[in-house]
This record gives sequence, structure tokens and C-alpha cells, in this order.
Amino acid sequence: MADGRRIALLIGNATFADDRLARLFAPEHDVDALKAVLEDPAIGGFEAPVRVLFDESLMPVREAIAEVCHRTASDDLFVLYYSGHGVLDIHDELYFALRETTVDWPHAASLEATWLRGILDKHCRARQQVVILDCCHSGAFVPGRKDAGSPAITKATFAGGDSRYILTACAARAFSWDSPALKEGPDVAEGRTSLFTRMLVEGLKGAAAPDKAVITPDDLYDYVFRNLPRDAPALSPQRFVYHGAGELMLARNPARLRPDLVADLDDEQMRVRYGAVAELEEILASGERHLAAAARAALESRLKLEEHVRVYKRIEAALARTPVGLPPPGTVFRDVDEPWCPEMVVIPPGTFLMGSPENEQDRTSDEGPQHRVTIAKPFAIGRFAVTFAEYDHFCDATGHDKPKDEGWGRGRRPVINVSWEDAQAYVVWLSRKTGKPYRLPSEAEWEYACRAGTTTRFTFGDEITEKQANFGANVRRTTNVGVYPPNPWGLHDMHGNVWEWCEDCWHPNYRGAPDDGRAWGGEDGGNCERRVLRGGSWLFTRARLVLSAYRFACDPGLRCADSGFRCARVQEP
Repeated sequence: MADGRRIALLIGNATFADDRLARLFAPEHDVDALKAVLEDPAIGGFEAPVRVLFDESLMPVREAIAEVCHRTASDDLFVLYYSGHGVLDIHDELYFALRETTVDWPHAASLEATWLRGILDKHCRARQQVVILDCCHSGAFVPGRKDAGSPAITKATFAGGDSRYILTACAARAFSWDSPALKEGPDVAEGRTSLFTRMLVEGLKGAAAPDKAVITPDDLYDYVFRNLPRDAPALSPQRFVYHGAGELMLARNPARLRPDLVADLDDEQMRVRYGAVAELEEILASGERHLAAAARAALESRLKLEEHVRVYKRIEAALARTPVGLPPPGTVFRDVDEPWCPEMVVIPPGTFLMGSPENEQDRTSDEGPQHRVTIAKPFAIGRFAVTFAEYDHFCDATGHDKPKDEGWGRGRRPVINVSWEDAQAYVVWLSRKTGKPYRLPSEAEWEYACRAGTTTRFTFGDEITEKQANFGANVRRTTNVGVYPPNPWGLHDMHGNVWEWCEDCWHPNYRGAPDDGRAWGGEDGGNCERRVLRGGSWLFTRARLVLSAYRFACDPGLRCADSGFRCARVQEP
């Protein structure tokens, strides 16, 4: 990868003020899927969190583009992505449709291509730029297509830049397909990206260049072009390359093993095969998640063919010593590569002081006595609280009642109006759906993850501001997950936004509390008619109510407009 930073800005728009611009069901899934693969340190390695703008109006989009461009440096790589409608005015000028766009006056509230080109040319310091456009242009709407009409994107549209690569979903006078399923509405389209973006994500994960260590924009274009399905004849990806941008390192290939190492597994000489097995065993133990999966597959394949006892036993031992479990600490992952599956972060084992000292400002008696807790094994916890999009998928799949959103919107906002019992139903379903052991975090696990190695009142220090968490008098409702900065372990909204249910029954203090991180049940005076909530919420105006150690409890059947949850996942047996 290049020495500079890797910065991305993703823009998606699905709903529009003008009824003539059809509702799109892919863009939200498009930006989620691309965000996940770009942020993955084993693949894109882009700065996390990758910034996403969804269903925004013109000024916030312009400001975000200008701000990101301004903070880039010459050695950086900048990726800009848009998914939505493309609109032409009467002069055939291209605009990217935003929330308030109208077909008759696109210049009034849309992102103009020429403005964007000027920003990239004059104000973006990054010499390496990749622009990806999953859109076309306006006209008569056709089932399964975003729109149709006159030429929109040509080589002149974004000419310029030191090293710029433009990748578009379709040619002039063509369409950009949402995929046939997406024309039928959100129930059918749940979790589906557009065909173009789905293929981009597949390519970035290694399919675009299975034998190469890195993936370039040219690799990505070639993969999409080669693998177009026959039922999407209008999808015709185009590329426009300036100053050698096609060879930019866009991503690592996460699943590639050295070809010579794989070849050595089939070598005629036993000692060569044995050496290859030993090297693959090291890869298995290294914690490099994607390479380890490839190494395991190679060893399992060789095990079926190996005839030499010594090599066979070495393979058996390697596979037995490295069971498939959690990735290494710090890894961000999804067990199922679909937007409905929560992003998880692996938390390292360790020991911490739970609760607050008696002299801590604003502490309450139920936060004591402060005691030492040891988390002996790594576990994973949600990078974000479970969102409406994720929870609604569960409801659609099971018939569970969908909670109210209070008129604030759904999508990437944390789900609210869910009880502890609702959260339990969700994690049981998620475990069955993924085949992995999900549950609610214990109170100790939650505080350990919240503190992230800190000993201060908040994960950000002894003070906290309304720029660091959603509490106080300004917002007065939930915000999308990921808006506020993460803690040192990459977890968002551990302070504020929504209260988060934990597994534990309520105890009025920590006398007799477990010291191993497990959930505390009804023993030692526990009251299981009330369940623990942590983290505080948007509702509270005082910072003391979002302290790392602050505790609360409610009836497990209660649903509130400021209560949600995040998932935990443990190592498989």
C-alpha cells in the first residue's frame, strides 16, 4: 500500500422530492457494503470510519466533499463513490440527484458534475483519485432500471487530476440496473446491493485478481466487465484513466497465498511438502483472518491426497491446533457478508477495574465497590448498536413486530423501542441465521469494551463534550450510528445515543460480583425482574449520566424511545 492515507467518501441517495425520480432500494445497501470492504484492514485499509452521506441535501454533501478534499495530502489516495440517479438538464449537463432534486430544475438542489470536477482539480491535494459512479441519467423509467435517457458521463466529464480513474456503471445511452428484484419494493430488496456495486465488492475481496497480492482499478473494471450476467445487457461499465491511474493499489487481496507455496504442497519431494505445511501452519496461527482461511482450505485439500504419514500427521496437527474461531483482536468483521449482519469488533482479553472509585466526581453508590475483573478470552462486540435496518430484517424474517421509530427515520439509526426480551429474540435468531454464538454482552464485558483500556470517567478522558457523544440539549433524538468518534477499540456510541441492554440481572452494588466477566444472574440478591442497561442516551442533558461506570436497570419487557442494544459474540468451542 502507498505511504499516504487512504480516504473514502461514499454518497447514496434513494428517495427524492420529485416523484418522477423513482425510489431506489439499492443505494443504502451499496454504501454499507462498500464501506465494510474499504474499512476492512485486510482489504481496503481505508481510514475508519469511512464517511457516508445518505439521502442528504446539497449543502451537507458539498461541505463534506470540500472538507475531505481539503484535508487530503499529496501522497493520499481518495476514493469518491456515488449511488443514485443521474439527471441531465436541458443543456445535457450531468447532475447527481440528491434528496431535494427535481427533474425540471436539477441545478437548484443537485450535485453538479462540473462543480465536483473543479473541487477535485483545484482543492483536492490527493494526487491519486478514484471516482466510482453507480448511476446513469434521467428519462423514462423501466422496470428494474434506475433510469434512461441521453449521454451523461464521457471522458471529458472528469478529465484532470494527477492520477485519476473514473469507473462508471454504464455507457452513454445506457441504464444502471438496480437488479430486477429491487423494482418490487423493500421487502424483496432487503439486503441487496445494485448489480454493479455487488460485483465491485466481490472484486475487492479478491475475485478481481485471485493470483495477485493487490487489486488495481483496472483489475476491478476487468472483473466487472468479464462477469456481467446475461440478463443485464444494458449494464456496460466504462473506465476513463488519466496518468497511469489504472495501476493504483486500490486494495489488498485478502485471500491470496503465494503461488509457489501452494505449488509446494504438490511437490514430489516429501521434505518440500512438509516445509510448505509448516509455513501454512504459521499462517494459520498468525491471526491474519483471510490468509488463514485460505491456508486452512489448502491444508484440508492436501489432507485428502497426502500419502506420507509424517506429512499427513503434520497437516492433522496444524488443523487441530488452529480451530476456526474469532479473528485476532482489533479485527472488524461480519460473520455473513450481508448488510443485515452486524459488524463486530474483536476485543482482546485483559484485566480492568470495574466500577468507579469512591472519590470519583458524580459517582453513585451502585458503581461500587470498584473491583478487578479478568476477561480471559477474546470476544467480539458490535461496532455499533444494532440498527433499524438490521433489526427490521429480523422482523421481516420472523414476523416479530417492528418497533416505532418516533418519526426520526430507520435505516442506520439505532433501533429503539425494543425490550430486553426483544433483544434476546434477536440474538437467538442471529445465532441460528449465522451459525455463530451471539448473545447480549455481560455488564462487565460492556464496561470493559467501553473503557477500552482507559481508567478515566469517560473513554475520551475525564470530560466529554456533545461533539463526542449524543447527549445534552442539542440533538434531542437518536442519530445514525457512527456519526460520533469511536473509542480506542473502534466502538461507536458507547456513551449516549441509546441505552444498551446487557444480559445481567440487577444488583444494587458490586458486592459478590463475578470477577471473570460473566453475566451476573439472580444470585447474591439479584433482581431478574429488572435487567441492566448501560451507556446513557440522547435523552440526558447531564454528562454524569453517560459515565463509563454509570448503571441503570428496567423491567425486561419495557420498551423506550432511548433504549436499544448491541450484540456480543464469543469464541466457538
